[in-house]
This record gives sequence, structure tokens and C-alpha cells, in this order.
Amino acid sequence: MAELWPKCSDGTLMEPLDMLLSLFPRRGAENWTSETCFVMVPSPVPNFVKSSGLYDSLVAYFSSSLADEILDSVRTLVLLSLMITVAMVLSFCVCNRLSSNFRNVAPAHKKWYVIAKLFKVALLGILCISKKYWAAVYRTYYFDQFLAIPLKRTMAIYAVSDVVALWMVPKLPTSRIIHHVTSTVLFFLACGNDMTVQGWTGNLGVAKMIVVYGNFITVAYLVNAYLALRVLYPPNSRMMNLLCLMAFCSYVLCCTGNWGVHLIWFLHGLKTLSFSVAALPYLVAVRFLASGDIVLLQWLWERSSPAAKNQNKDKKTTTE
Repeated sequence: MAELWPKCSDGTLMEPLDMLLSLFPRRGAENWTSETCFVMVPSPVPNFVKSSGLYDSLVAYFSSSLADEILDSVRTLVLLSLMITVAMVLSFCVCNRLSSNFRNVAPAHKKWYVIAKLFKVALLGILCISKKYWAAVYRTYYFDQFLAIPLKRTMAIYAVSDVVALWMVPKLPTSRIIHHVTSTVLFFLACGNDMTVQGWTGNLGVAKMIVVYGNFITVAYLVNAYLALRVLYPPNSRMMNLLCLMAFCSYVLCCTGNWGVHLIWFLHGLKTLSFSVAALPYLVAVRFLASGDIVLLQWLWERSSPAAKNQNKDKKTTTE
């Protein structure tokens, strides 16, 4: 099996994340550990444009590395969305034919919910098992060294599952639609900033905190696995009870760390008065996302804790 797995130029086995990023070839895009950030070569500017003062600022921007990063991020998100859409359709057909549990899911539109969640688990799992991803996270937070294109492509891998769910999953609840739209908007806001600049204040600080939020949620991918598999398998089985408990514990740790880091950032911003105008809508968005996290934590607790299950049964008996 190892002989069939793709290899890097040095002969080592290629990581799943490298295979995913290699679908979008670009000079330097595979460099996760370089000391310096990517240097983009500006495109040549025609003479008639150079002589026109009206377009100077636009030409300067669209030949900059930041504009190049934004275009690359959008291209990556679009191509990934198309690939995931096709893969979801094929997976739906295969599962519907081979799996009786999947075929018997009712109502039928929940099948797309299961497929979307499993694809999200696969994408986030690829990130979590990658050594290069964790090396980049370490350098990001310990040295404040944000890589440019690899970071934003990784953000696109996270955001694509929410984007595709908006058009592939029928009858999404309004709260989930708002959640997916919010995460997609935050992705584009983060991509519009030059992450290679040092510091955590102003609009740059907001963009970096979006990355922090996404990194914490990425680690809690077991929650999505439980949400998908509970539709296919009996929720009271030993396997599902264990998965629910693991999902709950991982989500508690991720949410606690996430909220703690945001609280420290918020208090530091108040102390130094370093907030930008973008901080207020971002905090509102985080407040909305956090409320959804709390509801999900309560729901997982009710299904993972024997004491909570017995308490719910007692309440039901009393009501009846």
C-alpha cells in the first residue's frame, strides 16, 4: 500500500494536506516552514497606464502581493467548491446504493446533511493529521509568523464545507444558514488582510483572531462526525455513546480555549484602545457563533452524560 501512495521529491510519503494543496500548483505554495513570506513578482504595467495618474493607485494595488493572495484564495475556494460538489453527488449515489442505513434515512433530505457533515469531517481531519499544519500553527502563534498563501488556502479548506452546504443541503434551518454565511464572510474578511505583518491590533488583529477561531473549531471535528453518524446508527449504541462523549470533551476544550483567547484579546484591546471599527461587528459575529456553540454543548451533554439522560427521563415521567 505504501508503494502506491504518492511521494515527495525527497522520497518521503506525501501527507494528505500536501496532496490537497498540490491540486492548486503555485510557486512556493508548498513552503510551510520558510523563514520569509512569499515574494510575488509584480506584473508588468503598460506605458500608457504608467503615464496616467488616475489608475496609479489601482495598478499598484492589483500588482501587489496582497491582491495576488486574495485572487488565489478565491480561486482555491471556487475550485474546491466545484470539486466537493461533484464528490458529494458521487458519494450520495454510492452510499445510497451500498448502505442500507443510508438508504433508509428519513426524511430523504437528511441524506445530504449526512454527506455534507462527513465531507467536513474528512477535510478538517486532513488538516488535523498534518504535521505541517501543526508546525505552521506553532510558528503562527509563538512567533507571530503567518504564512501568506498556505494559510489562506487552509482557510479555504475550512470554509468550503460551509459554502457547499448552502446549496447542496436542502431545508437548512435559518440558524445554520446564518452560521454558514457568517463563516464565509469571515473567511473573505481575513483573506483581505496581509497576515505577514507583525502585531494583533486594528483590522489585522481582527483578521488574525478569525484564524484563531477557525483553528480551534477545526480540532473539534469529532462533533461533526457524531452529528452525521447519529442519523445512520442507533444513538444509544456503545459506539455512538463513546463518540458522543469524545465529541463533547473535545468541544469543551476547544470552546474554552477559543473563548479564553478571545477574552484576553478583548481585554488587551480595551486596555490599549487598539480596537478598529471592524472589531465591533466581529465580536457580534463571535457572540452569535458562541451562542450556537453553547446550544450544541448542551445538546451533546444531554446525550453523553448518564446523569443527564436519567434527569430527562424523570422530567418526562413527571410531565406525563
